[in-house]
Amino acid sequence: SVIDQTIFRLVEPKELLDKNWNSTEASKAPNLLLLRHRFNQLSFWVASCIVSCPSKVLLVRCFAFFVGVAKTLVKLKNYNST
Repeated sequence: SVIDQTIFRLVEPKELLDKNWNSTEASKAPNLLLLRHRFNQLSFWVASCIVSCPSKVLLVRCFAFFVGVAKTLVKLKNYNST
């Protein structure tokens, strides 16, 4: 998505060195941490949508929808949003 691309473009090479994203100092990889946060938000939203379905029929439809979205994103070579 546009949001993911915007954040991804902010990541600097130094943020990828020495596992800076695991550092106690968040300032060493702020953009990478933001990208990870965005990924986690999206993953949580998808999981929440699926498990909050009130019936099995809706759950199956919801799951199938997200599988379809994931397949489309792979075709578009958008691997971050999948």
